[in-house]
Amino acid sequence: MTKLYLIPIFLAAPLLLTSAVPSGIMDAAPSPPSAGAAFPASTGTAGDYDQSFTEITRLMEGFGERDNVSYMKVGRVAMAMGKTFGKAAISDPWLRMVIKAFRRVSGVFILDYGECLESTKELIEVEIGKYLSPNYLVYSNTDDFGVLDEAFGRTSSDGKIVSDLVIILHGQSIICIRGSLASTDVPRTVNRLKRQL
Repeated sequence: MTKLYLIPIFLAAPLLLTSAVPSGIMDAAPSPPSAGAAFPASTGTAGDYDQSFTEITRLMEGFGERDNVSYMKVGRVAMAMGKTFGKAAISDPWLRMVIKAFRRVSGVFILDYGECLESTKELIEVEIGKYLSPNYLVYSNTDDFGVLDEAFGRTSSDGKIVSDLVIILHGQSIICIRGSLASTDVPRTVNRLKRQL
């Protein structure tokens, strides 16, 4: 059983494990605009997405109790310390990239399930998928190994800002980042996270 520990942000990222696994559930979701284009504004309400984001992080914490699944939360205090002390406090390039790319990051939630049973992977993706509407899909890509990566977020009315990203690296990890970033940075951010996890 994995327990939840609050870890300073500069120590957290090296603890994650990954593995390449075939794609997951949301293959039929519509594709967002290509990189560099502004995303259309989300068609749901902000309250709906906030509620879904909160429920997803709650589910992630619960799934962290299963065998070979780990959950990590880096909260406001650790994020503020990282911002205050800058590069001296954050030696990990992944965490520096997250803080630099996102505006007002107030929390990072990570569920690593790449080493668990296939049945557990499927259960995690089905349960999390219940809270992800295609209306909030801002990025979708299938890599050379057939692994689907998706990002969901709430976009601003002009489509230039994406807030509260839920990144699903199917069969591997789910990363929720409470904050906002430019919509044009979403593909690069997802790809960099995938390479560094």
